[in-house]
Amino acid sequence: AQIRRIVFQFISEPSTIILAVTAANTDIANSDSLKIAREVDPEGLRTVGVVTKVDTLEEGADCSEVLRNRVIPLKRGYVGVVCRGQRQAAEMSIRDGLKEEESFFRSHPAYRAIASKQGIPFLAKMLNQILMKHIREALPELRSRISRLLQKTEAELATYGDPLLEAKANPGALLLHFFSRFARNFQ
Repeated sequence: AQIRRIVFQFISEPSTIILAVTAANTDIANSDSLKIAREVDPEGLRTVGVVTKVDTLEEGADCSEVLRNRVIPLKRGYVGVVCRGQRQAAEMSIRDGLKEEESFFRSHPAYRAIASKQGIPFLAKMLNQILMKHIREALPELRSRISRLLQKTEAELATYGDPLLEAKANPGALLLHFFSRFARNFQ
């Protein structure tokens, strides 16, 4: 219950992209992550389906219909990944693991046609593009908010007066203030 509450706290934020991760050997219709995502994103507009362990399916079985976004459609679709097991992680480099993943998708008859849109590198690129688009869309409003806050703070600060001009007890600081102001204006 506590984990579910924490998950909902994050995915309820409208700007959050939801990664609904499901193992390939699980019935996608019963995926807990997709069910939870649907509660806050019923149209699947901000959910990315990630299907793991695609390489562990039995001979003759595949999840290509899920990866083609035909079973439970999501606006952003699904990305299949091949995760290295503990033994593989200890024995092979990340680079070799990624090459093996690419080889799996390119050589498997069910995934060959969609291989370019599968794998960890594609998922990383996709998420990066989503983030960049979000930043581009959010930046103008952020700049505007910062500008308004700066103006408000400067106006409030002006009501307090210039402490150096009021501090007659420290003529050296007052002199330094005027020289600094002169130098700034002279530039």
